[in-house]
Amino acid sequence: MVRRGKEPQVIEVIQIGNDLGITLPRDVCARLNLNPGDVLDVAEVGDGFELTKDRDFSETMRVVKKVIEENREVLRRLADS
Repeated sequence: MVRRGKEPQVIEVIQIGNDLGITLPRDVCARLNLNPGDVLDVAEVGDGFELTKDRDFSETMRVVKKVIEENREVLRRLADS
């Protein structure tokens, strides 16, 4: 259940291979500024859980992807040597 103000939303648990998963509503993703590949921290709080965006990891991965993109040819040469 996702709470928007006082109005709860029901989220279904689905099978993903051998794991279980959930899909987050678009408005929740927008509020958390979530993008594919982002990492969430999950913390148990009271009788539920809290999801927060792991901003350190997400920022690190953004920088890594940029460096890889900008240096693709150099990295390819290194891999071939």
